[in-house]
Amino acid sequence: MSSISSKSSTLSSLLHDHPQVIAAERDQAIRLADRAMKKSPVHITDTTPPELQCVSGDYYSNGEYWWPDPDQPDGLPFMRRDGYENPNSFKSHRRIMRQMIGAASALTAAYRLTEQADYATAALTWLHEFFVDPKTRMNPHMCYAQAVPGRATGRSFGLIDTRVLIETPRLVGILQTTPNASRETIDGIKNWFAEYLQWLRTHPHGRQESRNRNNHATCYTLQLSMYAALVGDTRCVSRCRRWFRRVLLPDQMADDGSFPKETGRTRPYSYSIFNLEQMVLLCQMLSEPCHSEPGSDLWSFELPDGRSIRRGLDFLYPYLDDKKTWPFGNDAENTDDRLPRRMAWMLMAAQATGDERWEKLWHRLPAVEDDHLLTDQHTCRYASLWL
Repeated sequence: MSSISSKSSTLSSLLHDHPQVIAAERDQAIRLADRAMKKSPVHITDTTPPELQCVSGDYYSNGEYWWPDPDQPDGLPFMRRDGYENPNSFKSHRRIMRQMIGAASALTAAYRLTEQADYATAALTWLHEFFVDPKTRMNPHMCYAQAVPGRATGRSFGLIDTRVLIETPRLVGILQTTPNASRETIDGIKNWFAEYLQWLRTHPHGRQESRNRNNHATCYTLQLSMYAALVGDTRCVSRCRRWFRRVLLPDQMADDGSFPKETGRTRPYSYSIFNLEQMVLLCQMLSEPCHSEPGSDLWSFELPDGRSIRRGLDFLYPYLDDKKTWPFGNDAENTDDRLPRRMAWMLMAAQATGDERWEKLWHRLPAVEDDHLLTDQHTCRYASLWL
């Protein structure tokens, strides 16, 4: 039995509890959902990667910050330029995965905000073809993610590519209660994530990713917790909670609430926002009543020296409120030009901490109108899927 809570709240209760949030998200969700309704689902099998050892359904991507060595005739091995994306890297599978989850999330949000069954049916179709249908499903591993020509056919860092899937359990929690949800589809999705969870926990890539002391470890732990909750692995959920308290927070947060491993990179602003988002989502998910156990409220957890998620929020808030005061410099390639934007985790922070600044900030900041940017930079796309 899955321990993911079923998001079966009625539209009337959502409107009663969060009227301004629902009003702000409704138009965008419906617009993107209507666009998805006119498209056919996309699949990893639609594009063949260049690596010969890959088989149909295997995910493949290149490390984005790796470039040919100009001093070598064949360019091998590639060289790293942190923060600068190689436009010729293989991105088709990454783009397909993001298109799929972007469409499924918009359709599910539109269903939840309108109660129109057609949206739910379409969302289930997108998810079924990506995770369940044997002809088009992605294979549940990431052996060939973020490969670097001349260096590695796949790396532990590639596991961050699937962080865009962490909202899938929220979608399943909503869609499994709809009249047209088939047991084949719901069980098939859960079986896929059970297999992927096992791979994440046992493959050397997964063990290495858990030891990284930056946003990669945060994303890895968030993925484990979400997928474990979906398939009912309560022990894994508990281990993720302990890992947050004993490893992630102590290893990554400075005394002032910043993340030095992010501020020291060539994209300090966007990476700092990104890592805080992952930690907020961890606190939100692991503190929910359906996962309750002693010490489960991560929102109020503090290390002996006072470091906590609240300190991280207090550190970053002034720089989201007024970006010009950011002290660590601009991002490489101006990747922070469209930041900050309205992000769903801000509402979670407001609700959990009682700090109204975050809700006011959410309403004041512009929404992300570009659906590709919404999928690319936001792990959590719609607050209505988490409320």
